[in-house]
Amino acid sequence: MICCFQAEAEATNKTIVLANRLVSGLASENVRWAEAVENYQRQGLTLAGDVLLAAAFISYVGYFTKPYRLELMEKHWVPYLSNIVPPVPFSEGLDPLSLLTDDAQIAQWNNERLPGDRMSTENATILTNTERWPLIIDPQLQGIKWIKVSMTQADCSISQWCMSEDNHKVYTFTWHRG
Repeated sequence: MICCFQAEAEATNKTIVLANRLVSGLASENVRWAEAVENYQRQGLTLAGDVLLAAAFISYVGYFTKPYRLELMEKHWVPYLSNIVPPVPFSEGLDPLSLLTDDAQIAQWNNERLPGDRMSTENATILTNTERWPLIIDPQLQGIKWIKVSMTQADCSISQWCMSEDNHKVYTFTWHRG
């Protein structure tokens, strides 16, 4: 009978030791969790402005070159949001791509033969985050190659039009989502 109590006491002691180790391990996570909560609270304050800038990015910059895209963000939209009354809070140095995509998605696109430059990534982000029909200006036909590879699973049809005047190929495609 004493052996039975002794074994039970040892098992309980072992459980207590394991529980203490777990609590100690979780205590170190408390700092990380507190930082995460603080970060989420900050993001909550700027979420409306961040989403507004990302929506403007998707809706309006697709037609423009990189310098003009930067000018729209930095010289028009960001100052406007800062100067209206009341100002719309947004994250300083916001990159719309950080809200709209992640590194894993970009890596997948690159594996599907999307060029790795910033402009191609922006165009792919616009294309995959819009419900409208974005205009894609693709003089080197890199984007159309990516669309053909990446949209094989989607309900997408691609047709080619040739302009005879300057012999540039113009593609049009329709993409229907689920």
